[in-house]
Amino acid sequence: MKPNSNMISPSSSVEDLMKRLNEYKQTNPLKEPTNSNYLTTALFWETRKPNQKHTPIFTIKNDNYTVDGVEYISLKRIYLSYDHVPGLEYQFAVDVFDNWEHWVELAERSNIKHKVRDWRDELEIRNKAQAMLTILQQSRDKSKGFQAAKTIATDEHKEKTRGRPSKAEVERQKKIAAGVSDTLAADMERLGLSIVR
Repeated sequence: MKPNSNMISPSSSVEDLMKRLNEYKQTNPLKEPTNSNYLTTALFWETRKPNQKHTPIFTIKNDNYTVDGVEYISLKRIYLSYDHVPGLEYQFAVDVFDNWEHWVELAERSNIKHKVRDWRDELEIRNKAQAMLTILQQSRDKSKGFQAAKTIATDEHKEKTRGRPSKAEVERQKKIAAGVSDTLAADMERLGLSIVR
């Protein structure tokens, strides 16, 4: 059986990928030489055109992708390696594309804009998860714990919705409150405490 020439390669570190990218940019400009337009779809293996002059460098896959001995760099992997807020990826844009405008062209007006939107969503979820983990860890700390625990208990970390809550949301909140009350009552009984009215 012939080995598959298309394989995903997670082996390279992000530093190695950036080094390869910088070497690539020395011989392959990221702008069209004839009209100085930014290259967008021509940079990606998946969106390249047949017989295009420019050699792609990126893939939109989760990890690097090798086809016929050529390894394409996962832009998603580089994007997610940066600590930034989705939509405010200035340092990433300058490091990878040498300027902000090229990244905006790629992220908002190219054929991969839907992929960039997915990457931004994933990064936002990762950032929120890390923030919640930090709050949870701080809630256990006696000196910082009160405010962190209060943030969790009052759902201050959740986005506010406008208008009247739906019936389903009201029911959900009642169930949560009932569950908290039941748990609190069981804990108080176990400790031998009672509410004085």
